[in-house]
Amino acid sequence: MLSHSLKNKAFISITSSIKSLINGNTMRPHILTISAFGPYAGKVEINFDKFGSNGLFLITGDTGAGKTTIFDAITYALFGKASGVDRETTMLRSTYATPDTSTFVQLHFEYGGVNYTVTRSPKQERPKKRGKGTVMQDSEATLQIDKQAPITGITPVDDKLVEILGVTFEQYSQIAMIAQGQFREALVADTKDRAEIFRTIFKTGVYLDLQKRLQEETNAIDIQVQDKRKSALQYVDGATCLATNELAAELNSAKMKVKNNEMTMVDMCQLIEKIIKSEGNLQKGLSAESKVLQQRIFDIDKELDKVQDYSTNKQKHDMAIAEKINREKNIKPTLDKAFEDAKARQAEIDALANEIPQMELLMPKYAELTKVAAGLKDKNKEINDISDKLTKSNSDYASLEQSIKKKEGELKNIKEPGAELSKYNADKTQLDADSEQLTALKSDIEAYIADKSEIPLMQEKVKSAQEDHKNAETEYNLKYDLFIAEQAGYLAEKLTEGTPCPVCGSTLHPLPAVKAPEAPTKAQLDTMEQHKDRLKANVEKLTNELAGKTASIQTKKESLTSRITTILPGVDLNDATIAIANKLKAIAEEIKIIETKLATLNVQCRRKETLEKELPEDREKLHSLTETRSQLIAKKSSAETAYNAETEKKESLRKELVYASEKKARNILSDKKKRKIELENAIEDAKQKLQTYDKELATLNGNIEQLAELIKDAPTTNVKKAQQMKNSLEAEKKTKDKLVSHLIANKTINEGIIKKVNKTIDDLAALEHEYQMKKALSDTANGKLTGKERINLETYVQMAYFDRIIQRANTRLMVMSYGQYELRRRTTFSGNGQTGLELNVLDHYNGTERDVCSLSGGEKFMASLSLAFGLSDEIQAAAGGIQLDTIFVDEGFDSLSDGSLLQALKTLYELADENRLIGIISHVAELKKIDRQIIVSKDNQNYSQISYKY
Repeated sequence: MLSHSLKNKAFISITSSIKSLINGNTMRPHILTISAFGPYAGKVEINFDKFGSNGLFLITGDTGAGKTTIFDAITYALFGKASGVDRETTMLRSTYATPDTSTFVQLHFEYGGVNYTVTRSPKQERPKKRGKGTVMQDSEATLQIDKQAPITGITPVDDKLVEILGVTFEQYSQIAMIAQGQFREALVADTKDRAEIFRTIFKTGVYLDLQKRLQEETNAIDIQVQDKRKSALQYVDGATCLATNELAAELNSAKMKVKNNEMTMVDMCQLIEKIIKSEGNLQKGLSAESKVLQQRIFDIDKELDKVQDYSTNKQKHDMAIAEKINREKNIKPTLDKAFEDAKARQAEIDALANEIPQMELLMPKYAELTKVAAGLKDKNKEINDISDKLTKSNSDYASLEQSIKKKEGELKNIKEPGAELSKYNADKTQLDADSEQLTALKSDIEAYIADKSEIPLMQEKVKSAQEDHKNAETEYNLKYDLFIAEQAGYLAEKLTEGTPCPVCGSTLHPLPAVKAPEAPTKAQLDTMEQHKDRLKANVEKLTNELAGKTASIQTKKESLTSRITTILPGVDLNDATIAIANKLKAIAEEIKIIETKLATLNVQCRRKETLEKELPEDREKLHSLTETRSQLIAKKSSAETAYNAETEKKESLRKELVYASEKKARNILSDKKKRKIELENAIEDAKQKLQTYDKELATLNGNIEQLAELIKDAPTTNVKKAQQMKNSLEAEKKTKDKLVSHLIANKTINEGIIKKVNKTIDDLAALEHEYQMKKALSDTANGKLTGKERINLETYVQMAYFDRIIQRANTRLMVMSYGQYELRRRTTFSGNGQTGLELNVLDHYNGTERDVCSLSGGEKFMASLSLAFGLSDEIQAAAGGIQLDTIFVDEGFDSLSDGSLLQALKTLYELADENRLIGIISHVAELKKIDRQIIVSKDNQNYSQISYKY
């Protein structure tokens, strides 16, 4: 067993080791604001700065009051998720909150010397801003970094916070909160369960994915190997040859042998090549015989063609003679009659030839008649247009003359409004100035009242600041006395009888001072003094601000009183606001009356100006209309004279011409020309047809003579016998050609099989080599090597993390157990299950190592707490050195004995010394001795509230 001195040395060594681990960036929450969140119906502010920068503080209260909800709110602010596994974000709104109270969480925290403020609100139902009813408001998030522009939106804020903190929600939950019961379970977990925990925290799933991928790739290659083998068998099974081939039986036997692995693929390919060679020789012989048969068939076809040509020419000769007879008997007489009929119409053609030129000579006069008629139509339209214009001009003249008389009478009745306009404008200017002066005075009075209302609030702030300073000064004085007592105790430990005291000089020491057990360090005392001085400076600042505000208000009051006396005689400051409002109302009514009168006068002015401008213009228009009327009368008379002259000319032309119009004359002339051309074309057509007949008859006689020469000698070939011989030869050739095609197809198939099988053999060799390599790698990664420990790759990586966690955990456990217990990773394995992450405990008192499950309840608590802090340290180290200055412990302290509880608290005090603030969430009575506390309580309406003790 270890001696007491060894325990103390171990404690000092372990504590130093723990302190040396604290480095990197620090994350410290300052102020947490909760509104309508969980059991908190209203708005609650939790100020962690009240507890200083280190040490322990207790979060205590009744079950269900909302102790753990504080940590839930922190994790929700940072990551948008609550820490509890049964706390969904859609259920975060307090069921006790009033409809108009919004649910949100705001966290002010510091990281790496930079201040951050994050605000989040979940999706929630809220009252409509306008009208009745409610609307669903989406979740929102905002992040303020020092004085930079805020970042808004769920995803941008989430991404930025993970970037800043360097940890995920799961990692933060593991390192910032030691949750109830979780690490007791982790303490006794087997490899499988612990692997799940480490996979989430340390992201070792990539190694598990690698294991699975290696196994999948190995299986895939194995399938490819089997598929290649099946393909090769399918290929050789398709090998073929003629049934009459002497190698056919050997081929069928070889196929069975290959399937039964009694024959190699190489031997099978050699047999197929032998078949290809054998059938190739047979193919050559059959092809030669087929060529001889083809020549004999060609010779017979030539003889049969001669017989066919004679028959065709004989038929053509007979048809040509029949056609000649038909032409001479039927066609020739018809053509002769048509020619004679056409010639009989020559007299009509001659008459038309005389009439057409005479009519063409008269066509210019017909054109002149058309022109004169069109001119008369235009002249008549011109006369009508002038008449319409003259009528309109007379009407316009009468209307304008009447309008001028009316305007002259109206202008005579309008008086000059200039003097009245000047008077009313001057009155309105004065009233506007009075209104502006009163409005400015009213605004200054309202500002004075607003400033005056701030005085009570500023007085309350001064009072609160004075109380904070007084409390801090009292606490500092107490801690200072303890520090001095501690120094005295330190000096007293070194006093010996007979040696002078360095303080009083006495050589007798009957009652030496003792060390104060709760004395602060020099650094802690300096921090408290700085805090006290800051509070004092704040009191002075607020007092000065209050004095300045009071003086400013008095100055404003004096100035306002003077202005009111001048503007509103007999009215004091208190009644000035109402008096100003009444005065402004009266001024507004006067201005309204003046504006109405000004509007009427302005209308009269504008009308007078309009009439004075329009009358000269109207008189000028009347003069212009008089001239226009005279011009139209003269123009109409001239047009009527021209119209009468053209009418006489038209009648003269009508008497000279046969037809009434140019159009009718031209139509008759066109008809005569067409008739003459038709008669001439008929004669020419009949003549052309006779000439064509003579040419065609000459050609027909020539054809008859040629065909008679071709059929002079008839052929002697027996067509029936020749055709029978041809059919017999073609059938024989077809049989041989079909056999040749079969042999060619067999060769193509067999050569393709050899090519595919050879390629498959090469592919199979490469795949089998790859399979052996992949299988060895997969078995190693998945812990399946025969005769080896069943530790897969992921577990191997997790073992390295676990060893570091255990090493960090033992620095706490050795202290809490007074050096008795030390955690060890189990290195002995049994069975076929997954191993590598089981936990044993080494008992230094008896030198034995056993399963960690054998520990008592209190011992398990100390071990699980140590393991939790070890895991927290390892996660922080893995996350790049992040250091949380404030962490929470929500664990079952009620299972500890008094001694174990004292030792656990002592260890937590050491962990919190100078660098960390540790919050313990518990309702254990013994823990209420912790002097700094957040007390969570419920009021008579079941609403959770926060109070402090420090």
